Amino acid sequence: MEATSDFNLSPKKKGEVPSGLAIFPMQANFQIKTEVKKLTVLAELATLQSDYRVQFRLNGKIGYVKTGVGKPSFGLKLDDHTVFTRGGNIRLIHGNHREGMPFVPTLKNAPFLELGHYKGNTHYSFGMIKGYLYEKSESSYGRLEHFFSNGSLNKMIGASFFRETTAAKDLQMVNLFGGLNRGNLSWMGEVTVAENLVSNRSIASYSELTWNVKKGYTILARIDFFDESMIYTEDAIRRTTFGLNYVPFPLVDIKFQIRSTQLSGGVPSKGIEFLSQLHLWF
Repeated sequence: MEATSDFNLSPKKKGEVPSGLAIFPMQANFQIKTEVKKLTVLAELATLQSDYRVQFRLNGKIGYVKTGVGKPSFGLKLDDHTVFTRGGNIRLIHGNHREGMPFVPTLKNAPFLELGHYKGNTHYSFGMIKGYLYEKSESSYGRLEHFFSNGSLNKMIGASFFRETTAAKDLQMVNLFGGLNRGNLSWMGEVTVAENLVSNRSIASYSELTWNVKKGYTILARIDFFDESMIYTEDAIRRTTFGLNYVPFPLVDIKFQIRSTQLSGGVPSKGIEFLSQLHLWF
């Protein structure tokens, strides 16, 4: 089971200094998984939605066919939905049409069919999903990722795409992601470019550096960015985050973060946000 909660002390509207507690919806998941020869069955019940799928392994264990109800495999799929490459600021606070990509936590899982293949340290997949972002939409998506090492340096690089094939806006998104790890230091980041999300072309990016100070304590520094329309110069948002992840004992992760938001054009900071998250796995 994974249970998460998210409490955010943040501005309520444009130009307002934080003055209250904003609680964003998170979900708890109950998951059961079993494997029988070439068949993998996973069922998941959640407070916000259900997730269940069946996976058949082909060619031994290197290929698979997966179907059921779930989410498309796009980008890093970070557990922190407040970063701009996921859902961003779900409650608008700076007056823009939106402040983040459309992957908000309240999206309902949808029927999908996915084909995938593993070849050494490379994995690629292609799938279709119906009614995910919009009720009457059909979408296609794909993903390619590769893992490799050079001595003590571990690396990962990948790309993914998502397209709403029947939506009125013809939404298209392309994503590049990657990561580096050496000892107690790790970096992870991604960039997503979307066509017709708001108007014309939008871009979101995420870059995070973490340092495992000691067992159970990790310090992080993050910069994420969102521009709802790359044509204009006054609607971009850059957010700087510093935080601490504390794991008091296995399967429990407590996060504390302090964030500052800057708008383009030299506009001063809109105040400081304090955010905490609790993740439980059991």
